Amino acid sequence: MKEPLVTGLALAFHEKGYSAANVFTRMLARMQETAILAHELLNWVTVEYNPNGKISVPLDFEKAKNGQGMGLWEAPRGLSTLGFY
Repeated sequence: MKEPLVTGLALAFHEKGYSAANVFTRMLARMQETAILAHELLNWVTVEYNPNGKISVPLDFEKAKNGQGMGLWEAPRGLSTLGFY
């Protein structure tokens, strides 16, 4: 999905000879993402939510005892990885 607010601002910075990767554009992008998610959340809860649907899956930790995995999460400062464990 193109976001003209942030991409347009980044292009304006670039055209003026400034780096588009700065605190201002990152903060603006975070605020915009929060506004988009808040708008979508209402749709997810009122339209797409199925109260009879599966919302969790039971885990069998015995099967994962000798397995490998990788964890990913997104922190407020950006994407981080846990790596293999």
